[in-house]
Amino acid sequence: KSVSSADIQDKAVTAAKLNSMSATSGQVLKYNGSAWAPATETGLTTEADGIIGNEVTNATSSGGLTRSGSGTAGSPYTLGIADNGVTSARIAADAVDSTKIAPKAVSSTDIADNAVTTAKIRDANVTTKKINPGANGQILTTLNGAVAWSGTTPTFGQMLYYNGSGWVAGTLKSFLITSEEYIAQVPYTIDLDLSSECTIVSFLYIQKYKYGTAPNYVTKDGNRDFLSYAITGNNSVRLTVSGASVDVEKYDVRIELNCLCIK
Repeated sequence: KSVSSADIQDKAVTAAKLNSMSATSGQVLKYNGSAWAPATETGLTTEADGIIGNEVTNATSSGGLTRSGSGTAGSPYTLGIADNGVTSARIAADAVDSTKIAPKAVSSTDIADNAVTTAKIRDANVTTKKINPGANGQILTTLNGAVAWSGTTPTFGQMLYYNGSGWVAGTLKSFLITSEEYIAQVPYTIDLDLSSECTIVSFLYIQKYKYGTAPNYVTKDGNRDFLSYAITGNNSVRLTVSGASVDVEKYDVRIELNCLCIK
């Protein structure tokens, strides 16, 4: 019975058990396509100087790497990343996430101008310390579509009114005007002098008006039907009754007039 592969224990064949097969010095055992036979190895590169460790000639210039070591077996050449060697061009897009940034490492000089938008600011996180102050007595408001400090300082009970170029403070006053002093054929006008109350009338609207015979007045909302108005001077107002909806000369007309008075 011949000895098969199954009869040989793993690792039992030592070098002494191998036949030289007429090999010469320097040959290796190679498979030639049909059998194993001694042959000269032509695919390996011979170590030039016999020193293992000096195979790296140098790091590529401006490549981000640096070479260390002395090129001996005891101190072989090694490659590492040079100081400041990782530039933006060597980082893949979207590769730097929050875990790669050290806490408190991003300073104001690292943030582009106008880069922090409203969407990037958490609600209720802008405190008074974060707002650039204006002069004493100014208020923060909107002027011509932009946030700005205004020199107008309202007192208790006043309100702010935008006059087209800036904010002004004034007091909202109400007046009751009756037609008993002004009855005439329609259309007719009522000129009111408000100088005793206002230096400037900046805003005006009709709250409501009534017409009829006391006590059976009909109440209407302002700015409708037969009543119109205009500011004719710093402290004068003209009311015009057109008579389009009612024959005013047969009734009393009582007008509740609101205006913003600026002293």
